[in-house]
Formats: sequence, C-alpha cells, structure tokens
Amino acid sequence: MDVSPDEVIDHDDVTLRRYRADDLDTLLQAVTDSADHLRPWMPWAAGYDRASAAEFLAKAGQDRTGPLANLNARLAVQCALNRTDILANAALGQGGA
Repeated sequence: MDVSPDEVIDHDDVTLRRYRADDLDTLLQAVTDSADHLRPWMPWAAGYDRASAAEFLAKAGQDRTGPLANLNARLAVQCALNRTDILANAALGQGGA
C-alpha cells in the first residue's frame, strides 16, 4: 500500500508540493534571509550555500514521504508529512508498520 502524500496538495490559498530542482534559488534565498534566526536552532544553517541547497533538493527528490514546500509566490514554509502510527510505535519501541 502506497502511503506517500500526493505530489500536490491544494486547499484554498495553500498549495503544498514536493521540492524540485528549479527551487534552488528560492530555497537558498529563504535560508540565507533567515540564517541569523536559524543558526541557533539548526546547525545545518551555518555555512549553508548553493551546494548545500542542491544536496538538500537532490535528497528531497528521492524521499517520497516529504518534505513538502508551500510555494505560493515564494517559499513560505517547509513541512513533512509523517505517519503518526509509525512514529508512536517507534517511540514505544514497537517498531514500524
């Protein structure tokens, strides 16, 4: 059974979709603009550059469970969809599905 989210999820004014290679400039700009806020909480933000963004996008393209981006006009948020039953079982030491 395929539990992957749809390629695109539309709801009212929000559209979520998988990252694409052509998101490179937008992603890099979003991280660069937010770097001062990200660095204290997210170590990967230190030294983030074009190669880092390209590597992230390459990995994201291979991961069918996320992450997804809200790209209405400009990158606004990134999210991941997780199967909560698998996460809860893993946290309880009961393994996956």
